[in-house]
Amino acid sequence: MFVACFGWGIAGAASATVLSQALAASLTVLYLYRQERPVLRAVPNTERVFQILQLSITGIVQNGASAISMFFIQGIINTFGVNEISAYTSAYKIESILTIPAVNLGVALSVYVGQNVGAGEYGRTRQGLKDSFKIAAVFTALTIVILWFASPLLMLLVVGNETAVIPIGVQYLRIISLTFPLCVSLYLLTNFLRGAGEIAYPLFNTLLELCFRTISAFVLAQYFGFVGVLLCRPLSFVVSTISLTKRYLAGKWRP
Repeated sequence: MFVACFGWGIAGAASATVLSQALAASLTVLYLYRQERPVLRAVPNTERVFQILQLSITGIVQNGASAISMFFIQGIINTFGVNEISAYTSAYKIESILTIPAVNLGVALSVYVGQNVGAGEYGRTRQGLKDSFKIAAVFTALTIVILWFASPLLMLLVVGNETAVIPIGVQYLRIISLTFPLCVSLYLLTNFLRGAGEIAYPLFNTLLELCFRTISAFVLAQYFGFVGVLLCRPLSFVVSTISLTKRYLAGKWRP
């Protein structure tokens, strides 16, 4: 409404973002006030706050490092031209929407694992991971089908009738679809280890993945052009998933 109707442009998009976040925060506080009022009255516990920060440091570093990595990769993409910039940006947003189920499943798994590790139920944590992979297999298969067959339509919805942009975005989405199962595995294994109380290894693995992604983008762009940039994310999924799988099988997450 702000952009299309009021013509506010970039300011309209920013205003819509701030307004939606303020509304979501207000509704959350209102719900807590009506249903869980003691939560709002609770006095912060310094020890608990420190534990929360300690366990969340991997997510903080991951988001920060991911932004830095995208900063450098975007710089490479910008050298190829307007069509490539538009295609990559649009396709990446489509990919981000389709990975929301994996992200949320990973968060739920982290909570589940944390509860069961705390209770000493290690068998249930493993079963929870297996069941999560079963759930993930369903929407992963659906996502691959969507990315492979519906990507032209999705790109059309995002960029309009930009005939030079759509094929580039379709190429990116189809490359990503080939390693999408590894992307989902990455989310699940990372959150499993976080839930089990590991801090150092998920942090190391995040930095490993993002460093590999950034360096491979620079190298592959020299030899394969824009396609090389498209390959850096799928290849980083492979490296990261192998690393996390080895850590999980080693069983060092178990106290």
